[in-house]
Amino acid sequence: SGIPVFASERDEASPFILAGGPLTFSNPLPLSPIVDAIVMGEGEELATRCLEIVAASRTRRDALEALAKIEHVFVPALHGEVLPRPSTAADELLPAHSVIRTPHTELSNMFLIEPERGCSRGCTYCVMRRSTNGGMRLVPKEVVLERIPRDARRVGLVGAAVSDHPRIVEILRALAERGTEVGISSLRPDRLKDEFVEALERVGYRTLTTALDGASERLRDLIERRGREEHYVAAAERAKKYGMDRMELYLMVGLPGETDADIDECAPFV
Repeated sequence: SGIPVFASERDEASPFILAGGPLTFSNPLPLSPIVDAIVMGEGEELATRCLEIVAASRTRRDALEALAKIEHVFVPALHGEVLPRPSTAADELLPAHSVIRTPHTELSNMFLIEPERGCSRGCTYCVMRRSTNGGMRLVPKEVVLERIPRDARRVGLVGAAVSDHPRIVEILRALAERGTEVGISSLRPDRLKDEFVEALERVGYRTLTTALDGASERLRDLIERRGREEHYVAAAERAKKYGMDRMELYLMVGLPGETDADIDECAPFV
């Protein structure tokens, strides 16, 4: 018939599907035929509440009706295409961090922690531009260091814009004093000042990785990236100055509006 079979119309024995996170709530409607409900916005408080409702409900319909009464939960079978406002959450609930450390993972024995969540930048291709709390949610330096176990030899600082944390250099220096090896999930080229690159070297960096993103200055302007050629040149000079072996650049090829001229600008620059 062409009419989607909504999750609420499936057999009661089929799994209840609850979705969430920035990728899902940035564009929820394509998921409507697949999921029972979507948590819109920050989930620290909402996720547990929703799971308790599902666990306590006798039928799928009971669960859907209860979830639909929560201000920030989208239930496609009952809401249609009317999307609720995304939720916010208190910064005091952060940081998220590892509960289990084990050698049997890709990031062997690395303790992961979020010194921030969200992003204050507005890159056009990124779902984090829809950050629900109006930008970055910062965790104080003291809290970050307190939550990292003293015996953690490898630490991963995770987030969409970790290098934008105003006290990131102080955090790295403190971890260097502990003899900790550190990895950071994102390094913005305009943040790679002398003191930052020096701190990265002290926590074990041998490869400086950042993102070129667009192949030309024109494309970087188009996607609202702040990286300029002088930032990358300066970062390369500092990587060499502090004894790093190489520099890596992430790059997207095939952006809308890209031409051969953009690629021709990129190749000689790199």
